[in-house]
Amino acid sequence: MIDLRLPFSAPKGAAQWEVDRKPKRTRMSQSFDPIDLFEIALQRGTATGGNLVGLGFSSALEFSALRYSRWRDSGEDLISSFPELERWPALTNLRALAAGCELLQPDQSRSLAYTQGPIRPGIKQFGTSPKDWEPGGILTQFQEQFRTALRSQGVGSGFASALAGALQEMMSNAAEHAVSPVRPVACFEVGQGTWALSVVDVGRGVLASLRENPRHKALGTEGEALEQALQPGVSRLPISGRGMGFSRVFKSLVDRRAVLRFRSGGAVATWEGVSPTHQTIHARALPVRSNGFRVRLGGPFNGA
Repeated sequence: MIDLRLPFSAPKGAAQWEVDRKPKRTRMSQSFDPIDLFEIALQRGTATGGNLVGLGFSSALEFSALRYSRWRDSGEDLISSFPELERWPALTNLRALAAGCELLQPDQSRSLAYTQGPIRPGIKQFGTSPKDWEPGGILTQFQEQFRTALRSQGVGSGFASALAGALQEMMSNAAEHAVSPVRPVACFEVGQGTWALSVVDVGRGVLASLRENPRHKALGTEGEALEQALQPGVSRLPISGRGMGFSRVFKSLVDRRAVLRFRSGGAVATWEGVSPTHQTIHARALPVRSNGFRVRLGGPFNGA
Protein backbone atom coordinates (compact mmCIF):
# COMPACT_ATOMS: atom_id res chain seq x y z
CA MET A 1 0.00 0.00 0.00
CA ILE A 2 1.20 3.48 -0.84
CA ASP A 3 1.00 5.87 2.07
CA LEU A 4 0.63 9.31 0.50
CA ARG A 5 1.00 10.92 3.93
CA LEU A 6 4.67 10.00 4.13
CA PRO A 7 7.12 12.89 3.73
CA PHE A 8 9.28 13.05 0.64
CA SER A 9 12.35 11.40 2.09
CA ALA A 10 13.97 9.09 -0.42
CA PRO A 11 17.36 7.77 0.62
CA LYS A 12 20.26 9.92 -0.46
CA GLY A 13 20.90 9.54 -4.17
CA ALA A 14 17.58 7.80 -4.83
CA ALA A 15 16.39 10.23 -7.49
CA GLN A 16 19.27 11.49 -9.58
CA TRP A 17 18.71 14.46 -11.90
CA GLU A 18 19.95 14.16 -15.47
CA VAL A 19 19.53 17.48 -17.27
CA ASP A 20 20.04 18.37 -20.92
CA ARG A 21 19.15 22.04 -21.34
CA LYS A 22 20.02 22.34 -25.04
CA PRO A 23 17.25 21.51 -27.53
CA LYS A 24 18.09 18.53 -29.71
CA ARG A 25 18.59 19.52 -33.34
CA THR A 26 19.67 16.14 -34.68
CA ARG A 27 18.58 12.53 -34.58
CA MET A 28 15.15 12.15 -32.98
CA SER A 29 15.88 9.06 -30.89
CA GLN A 30 13.41 6.67 -29.32
CA SER A 31 13.84 8.48 -26.01
CA PHE A 32 11.50 11.18 -27.31
CA ASP A 33 7.81 10.70 -26.61
CA PRO A 34 5.63 10.23 -29.73
CA ILE A 35 3.69 13.42 -28.94
CA ASP A 36 6.94 15.42 -28.80
CA LEU A 37 8.13 13.82 -32.03
CA PHE A 38 4.87 14.75 -33.74
CA GLU A 39 5.14 18.35 -32.55
CA ILE A 40 8.76 18.62 -33.69
CA ALA A 41 7.80 17.17 -37.07
CA LEU A 42 4.99 19.74 -37.31
CA GLN A 43 7.54 22.50 -36.98
CA ARG A 44 9.71 20.90 -39.66
CA GLY A 45 6.81 20.24 -42.03
CA THR A 46 7.32 16.46 -41.95
CA ALA A 47 4.55 15.36 -39.58
CA THR A 48 2.28 12.38 -40.07
CA GLY A 49 -0.46 11.25 -37.72
CA GLY A 50 0.03 7.56 -38.43
CA ASN A 51 2.48 7.08 -35.56
CA LEU A 52 -0.08 8.26 -33.01
CA VAL A 53 -3.12 6.13 -33.84
CA GLY A 54 -2.06 3.20 -31.65
CA LEU A 55 -1.46 5.26 -28.49
CA GLY A 56 -3.70 5.19 -25.42
CA PHE A 57 -6.15 7.60 -23.84
CA SER A 58 -3.64 9.57 -21.79
CA SER A 59 -1.56 10.28 -24.89
CA ALA A 60 -4.72 11.20 -26.77
CA LEU A 61 -5.56 13.75 -24.08
CA GLU A 62 -2.09 15.27 -24.30
CA PHE A 63 -2.46 15.48 -28.08
CA SER A 64 -5.81 17.22 -27.53
CA ALA A 65 -4.09 19.97 -25.56
CA LEU A 66 -1.65 20.43 -28.45
CA ARG A 67 -4.56 20.44 -30.91
CA TYR A 68 -6.43 23.09 -28.93
CA SER A 69 -3.38 25.36 -28.66
CA ARG A 70 -2.70 25.03 -32.37
CA TRP A 71 -6.33 25.83 -33.19
CA ARG A 72 -6.38 28.83 -30.86
CA ASP A 73 -3.05 30.26 -32.07
CA SER A 74 -3.30 29.66 -35.82
CA GLY A 75 -6.80 28.42 -36.60
CA GLU A 76 -5.47 25.06 -37.82
CA ASP A 77 -7.31 21.90 -36.75
CA LEU A 78 -4.80 19.08 -36.64
CA ILE A 79 -7.51 16.46 -37.17
CA SER A 80 -8.51 18.16 -40.41
CA SER A 81 -4.87 18.52 -41.44
CA PHE A 82 -4.12 14.86 -40.65
CA PRO A 83 -7.27 12.82 -41.49
CA GLU A 84 -5.53 9.60 -40.42
CA LEU A 85 -6.08 10.76 -36.84
CA GLU A 86 -9.77 9.95 -37.30
CA ARG A 87 -8.64 6.31 -37.08
CA TRP A 88 -7.13 6.83 -33.60
CA PRO A 89 -9.54 4.84 -31.38
CA ALA A 90 -8.49 6.43 -28.08
CA LEU A 91 -8.82 9.96 -29.46
CA THR A 92 -12.20 9.26 -31.04
CA ASN A 93 -13.51 7.69 -27.84
CA LEU A 94 -12.25 10.57 -25.69
CA ARG A 95 -14.02 13.04 -27.95
CA ALA A 96 -17.18 10.92 -27.78
CA LEU A 97 -17.06 10.92 -23.98
CA ALA A 98 -16.29 14.65 -23.76
CA ALA A 99 -19.17 16.29 -25.61
CA GLY A 100 -19.17 19.96 -24.64
CA CYS A 101 -15.56 19.91 -23.38
CA GLU A 102 -13.87 22.99 -24.82
CA LEU A 103 -10.38 21.52 -24.89
CA LEU A 104 -11.40 18.40 -26.82
CA GLN A 105 -14.09 19.99 -28.99
CA PRO A 106 -12.82 23.49 -29.83
CA ASP A 107 -14.76 23.47 -33.10
CA GLN A 108 -17.95 22.07 -31.50
CA SER A 109 -17.78 19.18 -33.98
CA ARG A 110 -20.45 16.55 -34.43
CA SER A 111 -21.10 13.98 -31.73
CA LEU A 112 -19.04 10.80 -32.11
CA ALA A 113 -19.88 7.20 -31.37
CA TYR A 114 -18.07 5.45 -28.52
CA THR A 115 -16.53 2.06 -29.28
CA GLN A 116 -16.26 -0.39 -26.38
CA GLY A 117 -12.82 -1.95 -25.93
CA PRO A 118 -10.69 -3.74 -23.33
CA ILE A 119 -9.60 -0.45 -21.68
CA ARG A 120 -11.96 1.29 -19.29
CA PRO A 121 -11.53 5.08 -19.60
CA GLY A 122 -12.93 8.12 -17.84
CA ILE A 123 -12.66 11.83 -18.59
CA LYS A 124 -13.66 15.02 -16.77
CA GLN A 125 -13.09 18.74 -17.26
CA PHE A 126 -12.97 20.72 -14.05
CA GLY A 127 -12.56 24.16 -12.57
CA THR A 128 -12.35 25.85 -9.19
CA SER A 129 -16.01 25.78 -8.09
CA PRO A 130 -16.00 24.75 -4.39
CA LYS A 131 -19.17 22.73 -4.94
CA ASP A 132 -17.39 20.50 -7.47
CA TRP A 133 -14.70 19.63 -4.91
CA GLU A 134 -17.02 18.90 -1.98
CA PRO A 135 -17.69 15.30 -0.87
CA GLY A 136 -20.21 13.92 -3.31
CA GLY A 137 -19.34 16.57 -5.92
CA ILE A 138 -18.56 15.73 -9.52
CA LEU A 139 -14.82 15.50 -8.93
CA THR A 140 -15.04 13.17 -5.96
CA GLN A 141 -17.43 11.09 -8.08
CA PHE A 142 -14.81 11.00 -10.82
CA GLN A 143 -12.19 9.83 -8.33
CA GLU A 144 -14.56 7.10 -7.22
CA GLN A 145 -15.09 6.02 -10.84
CA PHE A 146 -11.34 5.59 -11.16
CA ARG A 147 -11.06 3.69 -7.88
CA THR A 148 -13.97 1.43 -8.85
CA ALA A 149 -12.42 0.72 -12.26
CA LEU A 150 -9.17 -0.29 -10.54
CA ARG A 151 -10.92 -2.48 -7.98
CA SER A 152 -12.91 -4.21 -10.76
CA GLN A 153 -9.56 -5.29 -12.25
CA GLY A 154 -8.34 -6.78 -8.98
CA VAL A 155 -6.21 -3.86 -7.78
CA GLY A 156 -5.94 -3.80 -3.99
CA SER A 157 -8.04 -1.32 -2.03
CA GLY A 158 -5.06 0.58 -0.64
CA PHE A 159 -3.31 1.03 -3.99
CA ALA A 160 -6.58 1.95 -5.72
CA SER A 161 -7.31 4.61 -3.10
CA ALA A 162 -3.77 5.97 -3.36
CA LEU A 163 -4.06 6.29 -7.14
CA ALA A 164 -7.41 8.05 -6.78
CA GLY A 165 -5.70 10.41 -4.35
CA ALA A 166 -2.93 11.06 -6.89
CA LEU A 167 -5.58 11.95 -9.48
CA GLN A 168 -7.13 14.42 -7.04
CA GLU A 169 -3.74 16.01 -6.29
CA MET A 170 -3.00 16.48 -9.99
CA MET A 171 -6.42 17.99 -10.71
CA SER A 172 -6.18 20.31 -7.70
CA ASN A 173 -2.78 21.54 -8.84
CA ALA A 174 -4.06 22.32 -12.34
CA ALA A 175 -7.18 24.07 -11.07
CA GLU A 176 -5.18 26.26 -8.69
CA HIS A 177 -2.20 27.22 -10.84
CA ALA A 178 -2.99 26.91 -14.56
CA VAL A 179 -4.74 30.22 -15.35
CA SER A 180 -6.04 28.58 -18.52
CA PRO A 181 -8.43 30.05 -21.11
CA VAL A 182 -10.45 26.82 -20.90
CA ARG A 183 -10.89 24.41 -18.03
CA PRO A 184 -8.24 21.70 -17.45
CA VAL A 185 -9.13 18.10 -18.27
CA ALA A 186 -8.26 14.82 -16.58
CA CYS A 187 -8.58 11.27 -17.84
CA PHE A 188 -7.81 7.77 -16.64
CA GLU A 189 -7.54 4.39 -18.32
CA VAL A 190 -7.61 0.98 -16.66
CA GLY A 191 -7.20 -2.44 -18.27
CA GLN A 192 -4.89 -5.19 -19.50
CA GLY A 193 -2.79 -5.12 -16.34
CA THR A 194 -1.97 -1.40 -16.37
CA TRP A 195 -3.36 1.95 -15.30
CA ALA A 196 -2.66 5.46 -16.59
CA LEU A 197 -3.62 9.04 -15.70
CA SER A 198 -3.31 12.32 -17.53
CA VAL A 199 -4.12 15.89 -16.51
CA VAL A 200 -3.61 18.68 -19.02
CA ASP A 201 -4.20 22.40 -19.26
CA VAL A 202 -3.40 25.05 -21.87
CA GLY A 203 -2.55 27.77 -19.37
CA ARG A 204 0.60 29.70 -18.54
CA GLY A 205 2.95 26.82 -17.72
CA VAL A 206 5.25 26.16 -14.78
CA LEU A 207 7.75 29.00 -15.37
CA ALA A 208 5.21 31.83 -15.24
CA SER A 209 3.47 30.20 -12.29
CA LEU A 210 6.59 29.78 -10.11
CA ARG A 211 7.84 33.29 -10.88
CA GLU A 212 4.94 34.64 -8.81
CA ASN A 213 6.92 33.49 -5.79
CA PRO A 214 9.77 35.93 -5.04
CA ARG A 215 11.99 32.94 -4.19
CA HIS A 216 11.74 31.73 -7.78
CA LYS A 217 11.68 35.06 -9.59
CA ALA A 218 15.15 34.44 -11.01
CA LEU A 219 14.20 31.24 -12.84
CA GLY A 220 15.34 31.73 -16.42
CA THR A 221 14.02 28.79 -18.43
CA GLU A 222 11.11 26.41 -18.48
CA GLY A 223 13.54 23.55 -17.89
CA GLU A 224 14.80 25.13 -14.68
CA ALA A 225 11.21 25.74 -13.58
CA LEU A 226 10.25 22.14 -14.27
CA GLU A 227 13.22 20.89 -12.26
CA GLN A 228 12.15 23.08 -9.34
CA ALA A 229 8.48 22.13 -9.57
CA LEU A 230 9.31 18.47 -8.90
CA GLN A 231 11.13 19.25 -5.68
CA PRO A 232 9.39 19.14 -2.28
CA GLY A 233 8.26 22.46 -0.84
CA VAL A 234 8.33 24.38 -4.15
CA SER A 235 5.22 26.42 -4.95
CA ARG A 236 4.15 29.67 -6.59
CA LEU A 237 2.78 30.64 -3.16
CA PRO A 238 5.37 31.89 -0.62
CA ILE A 239 3.70 30.00 2.21
CA SER A 240 5.49 27.49 4.41
CA GLY A 241 4.31 23.93 3.83
CA ARG A 242 3.02 24.50 0.30
CA GLY A 243 4.27 22.39 -2.61
CA MET A 244 4.76 19.21 -0.61
CA GLY A 245 1.86 17.12 -1.94
CA PHE A 246 2.87 17.17 -5.59
CA SER A 247 6.33 15.64 -5.20
CA ARG A 248 5.27 13.35 -2.35
CA VAL A 249 2.56 11.74 -4.47
CA PHE A 250 4.86 11.28 -7.44
CA LYS A 251 7.69 9.82 -5.35
CA SER A 252 5.26 7.29 -3.87
CA LEU A 253 4.09 6.21 -7.31
CA VAL A 254 7.60 5.81 -8.72
CA ASP A 255 8.31 3.60 -5.71
CA ARG A 256 5.68 1.31 -7.28
CA ARG A 257 7.24 1.30 -10.78
CA ALA A 258 5.12 4.05 -12.27
CA VAL A 259 6.63 6.13 -15.09
CA LEU A 260 5.88 9.87 -14.96
CA ARG A 261 6.05 12.44 -17.75
CA PHE A 262 5.82 16.21 -17.39
CA ARG A 263 5.67 18.77 -20.21
CA SER A 264 5.65 22.53 -19.76
CA GLY A 265 6.34 24.97 -22.56
CA GLY A 266 9.56 23.89 -24.24
CA ALA A 267 10.74 21.46 -21.57
CA VAL A 268 9.97 17.85 -20.73
CA ALA A 269 10.92 15.62 -17.80
CA THR A 270 10.48 11.94 -16.99
CA TRP A 271 10.71 10.33 -13.58
CA GLU A 272 11.06 6.58 -13.27
CA GLY A 273 12.74 3.88 -11.26
CA VAL A 274 12.79 0.26 -10.22
CA SER A 275 12.83 0.77 -6.45
CA PRO A 276 12.75 3.57 -3.85
CA THR A 277 16.56 3.70 -3.98
CA HIS A 278 17.01 3.56 -7.77
CA GLN A 279 15.18 6.43 -9.43
CA THR A 280 16.06 8.96 -12.12
CA ILE A 281 14.50 12.28 -13.13
CA HIS A 282 15.61 13.21 -16.62
CA ALA A 283 14.85 16.71 -17.95
CA ARG A 284 15.54 18.08 -21.40
CA ALA A 285 14.80 21.13 -23.52
CA LEU A 286 12.85 20.67 -26.74
CA PRO A 287 13.13 22.62 -30.01
CA VAL A 288 9.39 23.37 -29.83
CA ARG A 289 7.14 25.09 -27.32
CA SER A 290 3.46 24.59 -26.52
CA ASN A 291 1.10 26.13 -24.00
CA GLY A 292 0.23 24.77 -20.60
CA PHE A 293 1.31 22.00 -18.27
CA ARG A 294 0.71 18.34 -19.09
CA VAL A 295 1.23 15.42 -16.73
CA ARG A 296 1.00 11.79 -17.76
CA LEU A 297 1.74 8.77 -15.59
CA GLY A 298 1.09 5.06 -15.60
CA GLY A 299 2.23 1.71 -14.29
CA PRO A 300 1.35 -1.91 -13.61
CA PHE A 301 -1.49 -3.03 -11.35
CA ASN A 302 0.76 -4.82 -8.89
CA GLY A 303 3.46 -2.14 -8.79
CA ALA A 304 5.96 -4.75 -7.75
